[in-house]
Amino acid sequence: MNILVTGSSGFIGSALAKRFSSDLVIGLDRVLYPGDPVCTRRYCVDIANREALFGVLRDVKVRFGHRLDCVFHLAAHYDFSNKKDLRYKEVNEDGTRNLLEALADFEVGAFVFTSSTAVMKGLKITNPGTDSDERLSESSPLGSPLEYGESKRRAEEVVVGFKERLKVFIVRLSGVYAPECRLIPLAHQIASIYRRDVGSRFLPGGGRGCISYIHIDDALDGLERMVTLRDEIPSGTIYILSEEDYLSYTELYGLIHQGLYGNGGDFRPISLTSWLLMGGVHTVNYLHYIRSGRGYFFRPWMARQALLRFCFNTGKAKRELGWNTNHALRDYMQTILGELRANPGEWFKSNNISS
Repeated sequence: MNILVTGSSGFIGSALAKRFSSDLVIGLDRVLYPGDPVCTRRYCVDIANREALFGVLRDVKVRFGHRLDCVFHLAAHYDFSNKKDLRYKEVNEDGTRNLLEALADFEVGAFVFTSSTAVMKGLKITNPGTDSDERLSESSPLGSPLEYGESKRRAEEVVVGFKERLKVFIVRLSGVYAPECRLIPLAHQIASIYRRDVGSRFLPGGGRGCISYIHIDDALDGLERMVTLRDEIPSGTIYILSEEDYLSYTELYGLIHQGLYGNGGDFRPISLTSWLLMGGVHTVNYLHYIRSGRGYFFRPWMARQALLRFCFNTGKAKRELGWNTNHALRDYMQTILGELRANPGEWFKSNNISS
């Protein structure tokens, strides 16, 4: 097969290229790292640059022909400030449109857009014990308060607009982790507890908010199933790929603390109401800088998100793709923490965190 992957230098993109390494894999990214043996050919291009992107795909057509069995579109702009940034529109929305239009001269078997569960409106925490069975699905309301999530929602609209011209699929991924973690927010939570940072005990909303995750291998399995079944899946189909098991923030923090320090770690979380938490994040940022000289990773918007529940019903992917997860973060956390304990310096480097 001929496979094209945008964002091929990234965590998920490079793993996806490796998964299809027995096929012809063409990688596109705005940054190329030396020594990547996986892709058959790599191109350095910013998908926001329409002229450059069209030029690259003309070269692809000359070298490899007009047939692409699957295009995986992972390239995206993201940062953790949650500030308005023109790059969200230029890359995530306009760049997606540029790519789809540049593929007009190709015979494309399937176009798979990797979106995010961040496009979805989280479930509100109600009273303890009353909200545990409610889950989000592909038909749940969208409406992210995050700049990234909103840009991905608009990109989904762009993709759906091409469903009559190309076979297009949308995959909403939960936070993707690996043995060394590689999921930036989770890695910072682990690092904060490992270093006993000032804010590592603070839990928003009683710690009852929650988020779901997915192991990289399970995510790749789902994407691979979509390629295998591409002729049977209707264009415009959306799937959520996520673990159905989820962890509340109380469970997550306790799991990390227990794994690092055992029963003697004295984990006593401090629960903060939403309004206290907003001011608390700013205070913790200041205290953390005074104590360590480093800026604190966590932002007020993260505190607001932590007051919501993101847990999913993945029955559609299970039924239609014959897919399921083989991992759960609840059980896998010891592997991640084992990587940290074995080589802290390398672990921090892999997750781009100052040690």
